[in-house]
Amino acid sequence: MTGSAFIKSLRLLQLILITGYTFVIIISIALYLIEVIPLLPESQNSMLIDIGILALAFSGVFSSFYLFQVLLVRLNESYSLVRKLSAYKTAYFLRLALIEGIGVLAVILFMISLSTTALTISIIVAIVLGLLKPSKKEMVKILRLDIGQQAQLSSNQPVINDLEQEVFRHRLN
Repeated sequence: MTGSAFIKSLRLLQLILITGYTFVIIISIALYLIEVIPLLPESQNSMLIDIGILALAFSGVFSSFYLFQVLLVRLNESYSLVRKLSAYKTAYFLRLALIEGIGVLAVILFMISLSTTALTISIIVAIVLGLLKPSKKEMVKILRLDIGQQAQLSSNQPVINDLEQEVFRHRLN
């Protein structure tokens, strides 16, 4: 797999994740329009739900970005390109999963309470997920790739013959 193919595969998986999440939002709105939801009668504590979902959304998004940085800062500059790309892939999808989890929780809260704040948060989460596209420029910066690794990532020659084998070999050591 070449470096550009690796980035394309990450983007494709991101697109699949966003598509599924968007379907969840559309289904919840459709259920509201056909009057299947709310699942609970009008709540007296809608302000409390709004504050809770806002606090959870902001803390979840910021913690996902922080965790992403922490996982990649630990990488040693002497690691191979394959190992760095594997760590990037893991951290990237962990970040997306945490953010999507917040969005799914917001959709569930919308279905329970019809909180417009929860619906707004779920739509903002979909936009944030769409903006987090992996790029070669970002990988070079975050992974601190040297000139040789940058050239490997940019070349059309296979860089990652078998990513899983490299990771498995590392775990045996």
